[in-house]
This record gives sequence, C-alpha cells and structure tokens, in this order.
Amino acid sequence: MKVRLSNYCEDWVRMFLDEVEFLKTIFKDEIVRFEHFGSTSVPVMKAKPVIDMMCIVNNIQRIDLYNDEMLSYEYDIAGEWGISGRRLFRKGG
Repeated sequence: MKVRLSNYCEDWVRMFLDEVEFLKTIFKDEIVRFEHFGSTSVPVMKAKPVIDMMCIVNNIQRIDLYNDEMLSYEYDIAGEWGISGRRLFRKGG
C-alpha cells in the first residue's frame, strides 16, 4: 500500500473546528467532547491528509439514530468497525 504524506498544513486545525461546528448542528447535546487526534493534530509533523476526530458521547446507542442524516451528508456509516461500543463515520473517500 502506498501512503501519501503531506507537509503540515495550518488549515487542518481550521478544518477540524469547522467539522466540529457542523457536527454540533446534527448531534446537538449528544456529543460531550470533540478530540482532534492523529498526525494532522501535531503541528509541523508530516501527515496523511486525513482529519481524525473522536467524539465522546452521552449514549453510544443513540448515535445510531443519526445514520440516515449522516448518509444524507455523504458520510459512510461503518458502525463498530471491529471495536465494540464504537461508531465510525467516514467522509471524503
């Protein structure tokens, strides 16, 4: 597998924050906290240009109720993706 790394981009923080604001409009109070993790969260580090986010939620089962809405915004719904108690949404291919 070929991995593409990019030089650090200051826009990655803005992209994360923009997505946080967007997701707040969907999930409202279901999300307790948003975390930006992975290589794009580390200033000056080369990274795969993928914004990794983790959301801490009140009730993981309630997140499934948003699947249709997330699909309408072109997110892939990956469910637990091999980790019990997790919900994975992917966007952008």
